[in-house]
Amino acid sequence: MWVAEGLVDEKGRENPYELGKRYFNELVNRNMIMLGDFDELGSAIVCHIHDMIFDLLISLSAQENFVTISQGPQLTPQACKIRRLSLQCDDEQQKIQEYEDEDDQQAMLASNVDMSHVRSLIGCKIRFKKWIQQLSMFSVLRVLSLENYSRKRYHLKDLGTLKHLRFLLLRGELETKHLEEIGKLQLLRTLDLRKTSIHEVPSSIVQLRKLEHLYVPYRVKLPDGIGNLRSLRELWWLDVDLSPKTLAELGNLTDLSVLSICYLDESGLRTFVQRMPNLGNLRSLTVDFDMNDEMSSLECMSNRWVGPARLQSFDSYFSSIPQVPRWLRQDDLQLLGALPLLRCAGDTNERRFVIGVDQHFRSLAKFKFAQYEIFTIFAEGAMPKEICYSILE
Repeated sequence: MWVAEGLVDEKGRENPYELGKRYFNELVNRNMIMLGDFDELGSAIVCHIHDMIFDLLISLSAQENFVTISQGPQLTPQACKIRRLSLQCDDEQQKIQEYEDEDDQQAMLASNVDMSHVRSLIGCKIRFKKWIQQLSMFSVLRVLSLENYSRKRYHLKDLGTLKHLRFLLLRGELETKHLEEIGKLQLLRTLDLRKTSIHEVPSSIVQLRKLEHLYVPYRVKLPDGIGNLRSLRELWWLDVDLSPKTLAELGNLTDLSVLSICYLDESGLRTFVQRMPNLGNLRSLTVDFDMNDEMSSLECMSNRWVGPARLQSFDSYFSSIPQVPRWLRQDDLQLLGALPLLRCAGDTNERRFVIGVDQHFRSLAKFKFAQYEIFTIFAEGAMPKEICYSILE
């Protein structure tokens, strides 16, 4: 979102998304942002701002006309141009609006408030019937994020008029026909539909040659031609059962760094392995196998697949590895154990698992087993710290 808004410099040599992460880390180091919960790899998944800092930011934002915050669908005319608009509504207001006729309240928007300078529109816990029917007013909009908690299906009228849109996030009940004009958004970089009820992505999406991040829910059909999106960096999810041709097109997406695949069967796995040499930039790979396919395993990977050199995370579900892959040497377990900051180790399907003193996992915090019938031995001193030991049944 920062990149789409233009808050991160894109003219330098550094990747703007990596630069944005550095900005975030700097705010954390200065205690402007506090980290909350962490995942098993030590990455923050929740962050918050101290109340005093939050109040200060709101005050400074108002003084500098950085953002306009509205508690509800009504807006009064502004003396200054609105650059960034945040529409918020607490739970009590939401309950009231569910029973009120809000058409008259929102009808005043078009005539009283100038939206021609708004670069970001973010709506949270609020109904958008009138707002989304007047999208053509937001002629320079770069960021659009709408969360629809009313659970009523809505039509994004005039979506195609947002020629400058770079970031689109939608949450709520959505149908494919509501996104018919998305192919006109030639500058769009991020499309996030993960928390929608959509079942199929419109075919016009393959026209978005600058799209870098595509996030869709589980069990969603992708159109043929995804391989034309050569700028794509992240794709989540690719359902092989519903979109088999897209799997064959993966070889064209050489910039992919994050990929999540679901319902992958034995045939699809072999196709995927054939495309892997072109995915040298892959850093995170998640594979969810088809539970109905009894042959689903990573056996062909162990003989044919050479893992991408930059791969940092590999998660697989409903699968098994009958033998150690050729690219994973026997002494790699010792090397893993020597990593000083290793926090999480994954599954094993061996019947007997031994961790010796030469495999000293000094920082290991969590170890998961894929089978409950397994004999495990921990040598004295192998794991100095107390770990979370779990079995997946």
